[in-house]
Amino acid sequence: MKRPNDQTMFNYRAAILKRLGTRTLQHLSVAILLIASLVLMAEQSFAASSKGCVGGGFTVLGLSGQQRTTVPVGNFGSTFLVRGLYVQFTVDAATFGVRNWTLTGAPNVLDITGGVWTPVFLSKIPDHRGLVLTSGISLRLDKENLLLERTGPGVSMKLQVKDCANGGIFQMEVERGAQCVGRPVAREIDVGDLA
Repeated sequence: MKRPNDQTMFNYRAAILKRLGTRTLQHLSVAILLIASLVLMAEQSFAASSKGCVGGGFTVLGLSGQQRTTVPVGNFGSTFLVRGLYVQFTVDAATFGVRNWTLTGAPNVLDITGGVWTPVFLSKIPDHRGLVLTSGISLRLDKENLLLERTGPGVSMKLQVKDCANGGIFQMEVERGAQCVGRPVAREIDVGDLA
């Protein structure tokens, strides 16, 4: 089989261009560039989100590192401190209400506090309608992740937290349909104030 020369290839490409039209190829080129850009941005945003948690981790009830345990009733007081590198707060043991949620301002490339100790909210207190949590505290620590669970007659609570400089994750789950009331700090913290 004879190999085409450069003139034959040029004529072939010209015929394709003529057939498809220059506009179609321009649109196709733009679409390919957009898709490539979106893929690159998605990879960068995923990488950036994990950078905010580098070195994060909690100490709770004297425990840290990778742990999965239940702390028995009597081994904790009415409140206990959850201390992370980037996030710190106090938990009310009877309700699993959270007080003084604070970003510590620890150094990190994704820090949103400017290196300043920053209270985010004073409290989030679940309404258990008179019920009280009475079990031991189930605790799972895994790097920057924390899961706390506690139950009582007719109610259960779960706190999921991630220790990250950009706020991480805070999720309070009440099983029984209780409502959570939050009281913001006296001074409203605007994102512009944190930059």
